[in-house]
Amino acid sequence: MLLLLALAAGAQQDSADSREDITIWNTLQQTFGGVGQVARKKDPQELKVINIGLARTATSSFVTAMRELGIKSYHMKDGVQDSDGHADLWIDHAALALDEADEAKPGWRTDPAVVASRAAVFKKIAEDGFNATADMPMNGYFKELLELYPKALVVLTEHPTGSAERWANSVRATIGRNAELFPQKPFAWIPFMKGFVRMEAWAWQAQGAPRRKGSPPAFDAAELVDFYGKWNAEAEAWVASKGRKLLKFKASDGWKPMCDFMAALGDKAIDAKCAAILASGAPFPAANVDLRTVYAVLEKIVAFFQLADGMVAIAVLATIAVAVLWISAKCFLSCCCRGKKAKPRRPEGPCTLQPVQSIVRAGCRPAPPTRVPHDRL
Repeated sequence: MLLLLALAAGAQQDSADSREDITIWNTLQQTFGGVGQVARKKDPQELKVINIGLARTATSSFVTAMRELGIKSYHMKDGVQDSDGHADLWIDHAALALDEADEAKPGWRTDPAVVASRAAVFKKIAEDGFNATADMPMNGYFKELLELYPKALVVLTEHPTGSAERWANSVRATIGRNAELFPQKPFAWIPFMKGFVRMEAWAWQAQGAPRRKGSPPAFDAAELVDFYGKWNAEAEAWVASKGRKLLKFKASDGWKPMCDFMAALGDKAIDAKCAAILASGAPFPAANVDLRTVYAVLEKIVAFFQLADGMVAIAVLATIAVAVLWISAKCFLSCCCRGKKAKPRRPEGPCTLQPVQSIVRAGCRPAPPTRVPHDRL
């Protein structure tokens, strides 16, 4: 209980120049303490940079880099999970797009209710001062975003190694397990978790990702590899078809290509920060390195509660077994006693008025003869 109280405490402050990386502690804090701990300052912004890369392509490092340049990027963690009111908006939005089987409804993108909800989400993002996007669920709407913000720069982050296989393995070891872990205890007890799992399922479908299969549900590695290549190729071609410039970027490329691309914004403050960073020789941020460990801990939490459930079940079965044995033994003894011939009861009162034969049969002894005192003879 003390741990849960500690997790629920400690709301964060909205800051344009600092970011808390994903760690075991703040993941548990968000999970058990609740989402939406940061009350964002109302500072309406237009998007300057739109990252259309998939999750697990160092998008968290990208967000940290943007912060160092004075740009506040919307991300699954910083935007959806951390920001007050955003998770509810996305959960409600996904519910409009999904059917009861959590499958995207046909034509959901143009459904009037979904379009209105999307506009409300975009408005909230702008009002809360975000001027860049990365990661899902926003990358599922990159085409709509590029239409809405024609001057924004477009970045396509790729896995730092450039390997589709490494990316697929990364997803399967981390966020790909959400549908496996979060519907189970103790996470299933958390009020927002069911809605969050549905929202995340919709976000993958909005990108055209393969569905999870089996029990527990998991992504197929080969299907993920194909999806990664298809997404990158189609996203690059679509951006080019709109005459927009695109930076294909890996975190391992370092600051230079990113800063060169940012110069197109014509923002003197960003240019100055880039110049200082390049002069210092600082490496590109490497955030989010702890996520595999985070999911290993989440798996152990689920396993603990499964073990606890098993122990409770054993205790209940043992109690039932003892009760059944006790009742059975009692019935057995009762039946045995009922089967024995009852010992004849001796009739109460004198037997002198009954015939001798009846008295004998009844198990009674005759009353002794009356003695007359000698003085009365």
